[in-house]
Amino acid sequence: MTVDAAPSAPSALDRLARFIASGGGAGFLPIAPGTWGSGIVTGGLWLLHLFVPGIVVRPIAGLIMLAAALALAWIGIWAGDRVANRLGNDDPGEVVIDEVVGQLLTYSLLPFAGREWTGWSFEIALAAGFFLFRGLDILKPGPIDDLQNLHGGLGIMADDFLAGIVGACAMLGAAMLL
Repeated sequence: MTVDAAPSAPSALDRLARFIASGGGAGFLPIAPGTWGSGIVTGGLWLLHLFVPGIVVRPIAGLIMLAAALALAWIGIWAGDRVANRLGNDDPGEVVIDEVVGQLLTYSLLPFAGREWTGWSFEIALAAGFFLFRGLDILKPGPIDDLQNLHGGLGIMADDFLAGIVGACAMLGAAMLL
């Protein structure tokens, strides 16, 4: 008769990965953790715009959002993979870094729309981007759903990354038409 060893205590890297993967803890909120992960970005951009008017709508902000999304995606793949392996679950609900990245991508092209985003139009754009990305993330149309067949951190990240790209293109197109 063999006795199974107790699971080892999480290492410092395991705890760091869980912190990153959970979007700084948003993934531990009890209701709709993915929505909270998206809300981090939306709320953060709104607060930044509120306290430093005009900063978020400059083209340099779009480049920063794209760079941040790529960096977070890269580290999110590592963190998501580590957490998924530790928990024995391909896509744990607490992992919301993918929503953070997707939401950031959705907003990233708006500063390139060639128009002034002031007053209520900025808040409307934030709300539209939030609901657009959440809809794409939940419904997962077409190839977005196919990416869920990937495993580990890449599988966690890929569908939201593509949803963010689709959202960004839709937001840019709408902004240029309005």
